[in-house]
Amino acid sequence: MSRRLLGLLPLSFFVIHGSRHVAAGQAYELFWACTTASLLIGLGILTDTRRLTASAVLWLPIGNVMWIYDAVHTGLIMWTSLLTHVGTLLIALWSLRSQGFPRGSFVTATILGMLLQLISHYVTPYQSNVNVSQFIYPGSESLFPSYGHYVAATWVLCCASFYLIEKLCLRILPSPSSALVDVSINQ
Repeated sequence: MSRRLLGLLPLSFFVIHGSRHVAAGQAYELFWACTTASLLIGLGILTDTRRLTASAVLWLPIGNVMWIYDAVHTGLIMWTSLLTHVGTLLIALWSLRSQGFPRGSFVTATILGMLLQLISHYVTPYQSNVNVSQFIYPGSESLFPSYGHYVAATWVLCCASFYLIEKLCLRILPSPSSALVDVSINQ
């Protein structure tokens, strides 16, 4: 599959899923990390920016767990969510398999995630709590004395999770240098 087509797939998933939200008058839903990951992964693949692709892919395992938890508890699921949560993850892993997974992407994933949460705080409605940017996730209030403590704990856990997921990816996906060696040997 050509790199261009591979990069266009997550972008098309973003547009397909996003258009459902826009049509429903809920464009702010585009700011969820998993939806935004489709946009960033598509751009990362098209521009051959492996670190962007890898950083955004690190969001998806955590986001997918939260997405499944939410779907089970609310009974709500949009079929287009499968494109952004599952389809984009598979395409990103396929791309990174051939290009390699750059070390240290967990740092970029953390910084970009914090930035996305900050943006979500200012551009999304309070009640939607996109990326838990407004208040403590319901049901967790008794665990944290304040929203600030919650955010700090969340980002420590996310950074640690990104680090562990990156370590797993480095075991199953080649590093960029070994991926380039494999390509040159095969040509």
